[in-house]
Amino acid sequence: MAEHWFVACVQAQQEKSAKLKLEQKGFECYLPIYVPQWGVKPKMRPFLPGYLFVRTEHYFNAIITTPGIWTVLCSGDRPQAVADWVIDEMVEREQDGIIQLPPRPMSLKRWRELNSRFRRGDAVHVQGGPLDAVFEEMIDKTRAQIFFKLLGKLHTKMVPLAKLSLVQRAAG
Repeated sequence: MAEHWFVACVQAQQEKSAKLKLEQKGFECYLPIYVPQWGVKPKMRPFLPGYLFVRTEHYFNAIITTPGIWTVLCSGDRPQAVADWVIDEMVEREQDGIIQLPPRPMSLKRWRELNSRFRRGDAVHVQGGPLDAVFEEMIDKTRAQIFFKLLGKLHTKMVPLAKLSLVQRAAG
């Protein structure tokens, strides 16, 4: 029978202790760690709090009787194996044993506040077009909603920000 990775459910904040105890019993364990990008003093934390990966063939009783472990994730009444690629993906993202997360994206609201050259009601010109328009709002980081009049009717359109230039700042 081949060994597979399984997920051990660990009591709160007992991941490191349970890992050590399982390794002392001869199990191969994987506890992914990361450093959050927030906090005054960032410190290493479990990437998946409350869970620990254990590689075994079938010795589940030895796992769940380990102090700090309360069960193994199951599908029905059988422990559920984790595909090797799940572990491989986490290991590939590690640098010096710590999972590297992409930077936290700035919220769209905050991005709009910091980067918008335009305010609602500003007169804008659309490059490559004969029409001037009125800036309504940012749609995302690259597009904006504008209003323009054509043949006596008010129209709305999404345009790339790169195609807009400010004509004059609206009063107010």
